[in-house]
Amino acid sequence: MIATVFSNKTLMFTKTKYRRVMSDLLNRASDGLVSDLKTYFSGASESVYAIATLNDIEGYLLFSIKAHKEFRPSSVKVFNTTDYTNFRHLETSIREFIVDANRGRYSLFKFKLGSFTGLMSIINIGKLGFQLVTSIDNYAGTLTDDIYLVPKKEGVDHEPIKVVDEVFLNRLVKLVHCGLVKGHPINDRQVRFYVTEFGFRLLNSNKEIKQNYKYRLKHNDLYGQIENQIKGRN
Repeated sequence: MIATVFSNKTLMFTKTKYRRVMSDLLNRASDGLVSDLKTYFSGASESVYAIATLNDIEGYLLFSIKAHKEFRPSSVKVFNTTDYTNFRHLETSIREFIVDANRGRYSLFKFKLGSFTGLMSIINIGKLGFQLVTSIDNYAGTLTDDIYLVPKKEGVDHEPIKVVDEVFLNRLVKLVHCGLVKGHPINDRQVRFYVTEFGFRLLNSNKEIKQNYKYRLKHNDLYGQIENQIKGRN
């Protein structure tokens, strides 16, 4: 069962019915305002993720529906259901948001090769047995303090590797600000960075950028690949 908490009551749904209700709500809210809308559901919570393409504006409009608060805000619009009285109220607010985006009030996210490369680097270091970490204060703040590569498994004897690649660090900050990467607390002092649902969906839906990435990777013509720091130290 999935619980959706509004400001004055809690509603319970089976997972199947919840997805149908939310899909119908988003289709109504975006009707006539977008050229494409893709909706994704969390397998572990009530969260809904939406990626919209507007009719005449380049880029993606990203927004989500959740019942919990974000640890670190990003440019992704979050509709916290606890701020609304019912589904109709939520639907109206989402439609107003999309109308305002069409009027240019909100900047759309332009997914380019640099974004793709940054996300792939985070995925690749995981395949190499490492994770990207920083302090909780740095993550919640400016993201200008040190960021390290450390082994994922506890007890592995390997010195932390300080990330020094400025190209990657600049990409990481942008990816966090845009909601494609987030930090998850691993203890009371540190967070690890991970690719979000938005990040994975945009990675998998941009075939032209993916082909460009593979071509440039083959010809050693990519910058900001921090996985190379690990390969150089092992």
